Amino acid sequence: LKLTLAELLEAAHLSNPFPQSAGSEKAYLAEYQRLEQQCAQQAETIATQVQAEALHYLESWLRNWPKVVYALNHDKPDLLAIKIVPLLRPLEQVLQHWGVEPVGTIAQQLPFDPQYHQVWSPPASALSQPTSQESHSIAPGTWVEVQRPGYTHQGKLLFRAEVIPVNLPGNSP
Repeated sequence: LKLTLAELLEAAHLSNPFPQSAGSEKAYLAEYQRLEQQCAQQAETIATQVQAEALHYLESWLRNWPKVVYALNHDKPDLLAIKIVPLLRPLEQVLQHWGVEPVGTIAQQLPFDPQYHQVWSPPASALSQPTSQESHSIAPGTWVEVQRPGYTHQGKLLFRAEVIPVNLPGNSP
């Protein structure tokens, strides 16, 4: 369509909210370019602010994690994991602040919900016998145990929790 805005509005029998005057197209183009540049600057500013906030939460991890890696590789290969877990707390804080929530916790037993759960399939190398897809169908409400949590982000599902059936009375085989 090689039409100006005024021609398009006239063809649609609409009045032009931007009356045509000498240089008005240039003014509109200049305003468009100014707004486009302003949006790009705002996006960059927001990205910088998000990164600065994340770095604030991650500061202790950034300062300490290299020491842990060095110790594991050089001095203390038997360093207890219980001493490492607190160093990951800043990552958890960032995720929590961003609205990332877990779907289940490891070993938690709960009713199966196909919207939030998927049946866990061990890697083929871990199986002694091949399994069929039919063995992975579980009726909603059947009790399952979480093997790996899933996550939501601000209410939207990122990925489902991986679960296995629990042998409880009332569960179907």
